[in-house]
Amino acid sequence: MDAMARSLTLSRTLIGAALMTLVAWPEEIEGLSDKIKTQQNVIDEALLRAWNQDLARLQREAQFAQQEAQVQSDQMQQQLLREFETKILPVIDALRTEKGLHAIVGVQSEPGGLTLLSSEPGVDLSWEVYL
Repeated sequence: MDAMARSLTLSRTLIGAALMTLVAWPEEIEGLSDKIKTQQNVIDEALLRAWNQDLARLQREAQFAQQEAQVQSDQMQQQLLREFETKILPVIDALRTEKGLHAIVGVQSEPGGLTLLSSEPGVDLSWEVYL
């Protein structure tokens, strides 16, 4: 398994763990919220205030965890793209040299897809590059 595949596997594992944590927050928040609603008329004021403070804290922590997971996901994606770029640029440059082209342009035709075009009209080099 090459470094890029290992990075991708690690990224998926970390994102999966983060998602499992994020899934737990709404359940805990909903449980405490329901508890407050059903028991607010039968418990003393201090306990109700403590539960409301706990609920507010849980909501803030959940929001922070969601934002942190997004930042980590973005950082991992950028790292993967940098690693991919490090591997693909020499291949594309060698193809450009081999074909005697001045430039090769990458066009994202769909999410996750890339079409390689040269500065020469009608030359599609997409099938020339394999990783």
